[in-house]
Amino acid sequence: MAVGNPHNYKGKVTLQRVRLNSGGYTDRGHYYGTGVPLFYYFCEDAPQHSWGRDGFFRACNRTEAKRYVRELPLLCECRFYN
Repeated sequence: MAVGNPHNYKGKVTLQRVRLNSGGYTDRGHYYGTGVPLFYYFCEDAPQHSWGRDGFFRACNRTEAKRYVRELPLLCECRFYN
């Protein structure tokens, strides 16, 4: 990971836990299954890259979710909204 890289995104990232019902569905009817909590990240002004500007992933808690996002290319210096 290249800390200090001028191409690293230093802006804010939206990070939200996605609520799933007991069957593993979102309130919009998308199925993700049950188990480890599901999170969603979105970087509105991040430069377009192969990883995209948003995505879903699983993490045990918000701290682990932040760590996951910061391991994505160019996001090691990002900040998060509360």
